[in-house]
Amino acid sequence: MPGDNPQPQAEKTCQFTLTMRESLHRELAVAALASGMTMRGYIMRALRDMGLDITDADLVDRRKRDS
Repeated sequence: MPGDNPQPQAEKTCQFTLTMRESLHRELAVAALASGMTMRGYIMRALRDMGLDITDADLVDRRKRDS
């Protein structure tokens, strides 16, 4: 019957600002680049490795690309 298995709604996202030393920011940028990831993806992967519930969809690069 219609409506018996509703699709789960996508969870809302929010932004988080992290202030750090410039030297740490550069170190993070270099490490992420060397891993072929964005800094966001690199941090999200580290959080997943620490046991947080990070899905593969959370690791997707969300930046808009020129076509």
